[in-house]
Amino acid sequence: MNRITKAVAFALFIMVMAKLVNGQTIRLGEDPHAPDIVLREGPFYLLIDNKGNLTTAEPELFRTSNEVRIDYDLDGRIKQFGNTSVDYDLDGRVRQIGDARIDYDLDGRIRRVGSKRIDYNFNGKIERIGDESLDYDLSGRVRQFGADRIDYDLNGRICRIGDLRIEYDLNGRIRQIGDRRFDYDLDGRLRSVSGSAVARQFMRKYRMIERINQ
Repeated sequence: MNRITKAVAFALFIMVMAKLVNGQTIRLGEDPHAPDIVLREGPFYLLIDNKGNLTTAEPELFRTSNEVRIDYDLDGRIKQFGNTSVDYDLDGRVRQIGDARIDYDLDGRIRRVGSKRIDYNFNGKIERIGDESLDYDLSGRVRQFGADRIDYDLNGRICRIGDLRIEYDLNGRIRQIGDRRFDYDLDGRLRSVSGSAVARQFMRKYRMIERINQ
């Protein structure tokens, strides 16, 4: 990606920072310490908290070289992102993204995004996301996510997802995931990322497990 393309993408990122009702936001994030349950629908990532509430609809701006037009409704909410429309229910929650309908239960938790269903156990914890089930240990932490076993270090941090090892620095920040290294500046902000790319499925699971365990 050249400098001009990066500048355009950054400008689009600033434009799309739009606050939705009920505390929902639209933002972009690549920080490995942003723990969220992430579902993909069209050009959006839907971020869900550990209670099953939709908190953020995050458009994927940096992976497209095409021009993207963004339209807003009278309440300042995004109603059109490129070719994808966004609709809201009477409570102001995102109801539809493109052809995918988003359903909520009586407690306001997301039960379905398009064809992907979310189920909860008697304790209110998520026990299935699509075709992947979740199992918990006696402390209530995710121990199994689909086919991947989850291990924790002595500080209770995730240190392994399946075969992927995760390391932390002395400040508790992620230092390395597999061969992917994360470096921070003196203010603790993520400054650079190097090494082999981490499979999206592992970063997705890491963020989701962190959120569910909260």
